[in-house]
Amino acid sequence: MNKESVILSLVEAAQKEASEPFVAGESVIRYAGPQVDTDAMVRFLKVALDSIISGQLAAGPNVREFESTMARNFGVTGSVFVNSGSSANLLSIASLCAAGRLRPGDEVLTTATTFPTTINPLVLYQLKPVLVDVVLPSYTMNLEQLGNAITSNTKAIMIPHLNGSANNMAVVMEMAEQNGLQVIEDACDAIGSKFQGRYLGTWGDIGTMSFYAAHHITTGEGGAVLSSDQDLIDRSISLRDWGRSVTNDENMQDGLRDPLAQRISKELPPDYEARFTYTSIGYNLKPLDMQGALGLTQLPCIPGFTKSRQDNHRAIYEGLSAYERFLVLPAALPEADVSWFVFPIVVREDAPFSRADITAYLEERKIETRPILAGNIRRQPAYSKVDLQIRGSLTASDAITERGFFVGTWPGLGVQQVEYMVSTIQSFLERY
Repeated sequence: MNKESVILSLVEAAQKEASEPFVAGESVIRYAGPQVDTDAMVRFLKVALDSIISGQLAAGPNVREFESTMARNFGVTGSVFVNSGSSANLLSIASLCAAGRLRPGDEVLTTATTFPTTINPLVLYQLKPVLVDVVLPSYTMNLEQLGNAITSNTKAIMIPHLNGSANNMAVVMEMAEQNGLQVIEDACDAIGSKFQGRYLGTWGDIGTMSFYAAHHITTGEGGAVLSSDQDLIDRSISLRDWGRSVTNDENMQDGLRDPLAQRISKELPPDYEARFTYTSIGYNLKPLDMQGALGLTQLPCIPGFTKSRQDNHRAIYEGLSAYERFLVLPAALPEADVSWFVFPIVVREDAPFSRADITAYLEERKIETRPILAGNIRRQPAYSKVDLQIRGSLTASDAITERGFFVGTWPGLGVQQVEYMVSTIQSFLERY
């Protein structure tokens, strides 16, 4: 029996042991999870074993193939695979700062409702985050506030596509062009979502994605920077790798001296190797090669995963639409094709029950719920001493913070689970 056959038999045995029939009220309905089929697991484990035996654990041929395939699939010229979506956001800002397009003190407009890793890189690089509200039920940036928030100090827009919902990128890009602004798209929640037929994460100067286990596709942990700006791609590659002067594997392997590094520094000897020459203050954000192998099996799944998420979202929406007097249900913009990360719900202010009431009811019946992101990030303790400027009211962000929660839409939910989830929510609402 060859190595692949042994791995296959182990995978099939593990799957059989883990597979249990769904029992309403007893089986946990998770809000998210990875979808990895047999072929993907076999490939991943084979590469993992080969990596351990060969000693090639760090980024290698599978990472490079994943990057090139991802760039081609999303229609950009380059992608840089990193160890998390948080690292991708960090790298996007670091690259813009290294290129001199953002400097300490510059204002960056973003939404108050977001995840910490949208804000944290701005704080770390001494940029000034300026918060505007989102709009319900689309969870998109309030474009009226965005337009009013732009000043002479504004240099960029960092726009998260919350819950997978697509912002109106045509308007955002028009504003950016008129005002000379950089655009960073945080598409970590939105892999597979499109606006006007174009993938989110590919509209701006640079975009980011996350491949965490709970996200649209997974490499365990992982993320990526995408761009058609070669300067930003080159800088991202270097910054991912401690700030080395070389930006490709060929130079790394040959140990060739980078002419740019030679011009920058006169302190190093002429024969000093490029792979140990550092021209930027960088990080170690590299993924493992086995993560690239897993990613390669996930990329072809995006269309199918997207359809499953849309089908699940539609079923939940249709099941709850009669109760909109109690709930704000999510809805996409007209030109958006959304791969919903989750199904977000906001309990209306005048509802005869609280968020705590309905989420406790669901959790007792084995249906997982979670708050919507970090809510209004300004209200989180970590940012109490951070200079987060606010331009406009944050009414929707506060409503999300105080009364918002979500349930799952991920492809691992079958028809039975979705129907049980809908009927359970209905049974709670029927009491009022």
